[in-house]
Amino acid sequence: MLQSSSVRFRCGVILLACMALTAAAIVAINAGSPLGTSREIMSSPGLYIDIFFLMLLIFTLWNVTCVFVDGRPLSGAITGLILWIAAGAFDVMDEIVSQPQWVGYFCEDLLKLSGMLLTVISVYRIILRMNSRFSVAQTSALYDELTRLPNRRYFVETLSNTTNKKMSMMIIDIDFFKHINDSRGHDVGDEVLSRFGDQLKDISVTALKVFRIGGEEFAVIGEGLSRYEVIRYAEAICRDARNIRLDDGQGISVSIGVGFRKVGESQQSLIKKTDKALYRAKENGRNRIELADN
Repeated sequence: MLQSSSVRFRCGVILLACMALTAAAIVAINAGSPLGTSREIMSSPGLYIDIFFLMLLIFTLWNVTCVFVDGRPLSGAITGLILWIAAGAFDVMDEIVSQPQWVGYFCEDLLKLSGMLLTVISVYRIILRMNSRFSVAQTSALYDELTRLPNRRYFVETLSNTTNKKMSMMIIDIDFFKHINDSRGHDVGDEVLSRFGDQLKDISVTALKVFRIGGEEFAVIGEGLSRYEVIRYAEAICRDARNIRLDDGQGISVSIGVGFRKVGESQQSLIKKTDKALYRAKENGRNRIELADN
């Protein structure tokens, strides 16, 4: 249904352009006289150049109608191209009939100038709107909607682009989050995730990048930090998480696995050993930090 209405819209626009083209040709023919015989007119290279340019404008108009942008920018571009096409028809007729000056000034030149200006301004506005949409789509693709932290895809891309040999990683899990979600509802669970995400944003510095990699799991990538600094940040995360309180005053806690990349170690190996450290923290009673084995 949507596709058929879109095709009808495009056909309607092209029909309108053809009507403008026909009207321009009728005005030019009625206002002027032939420049020569049919053979002389058909042998003029300027005629074919103008026809080619006119067809190019019609092709451009068809493609503009395929742009998924609503509102004034699209309407302006379509109107501008139709005016430009009408001016192009006068250009073609210039090679066929001798037109009076008023036709050239008030019809051809005025239509062309207004059409070009309207088209250029509208296309510029379309580009701005599409860039804005692309920016929103890119943000949606790389950021978690709830916490506004970079998501797992961004995490993987960051790991792939990280060349610093002195790299560390934390994988963080909110303790008993499934129980919180099931017993208190998803709204409370979302609130916990959001508040913990805000805490992670507060500790985020140039050397630390924070991500939500799925569910109640978060990750932190550190670059150029010493072992002591990384552990200090992990302790701060663990300590601050206890300040998040549920409606009844009960606090939450987190378990953290910390890993340090060895020289020549792959990203997958670093993730695997850090993940093992996290599970060891959970097995050893939660609410604690465990370092990965080197």
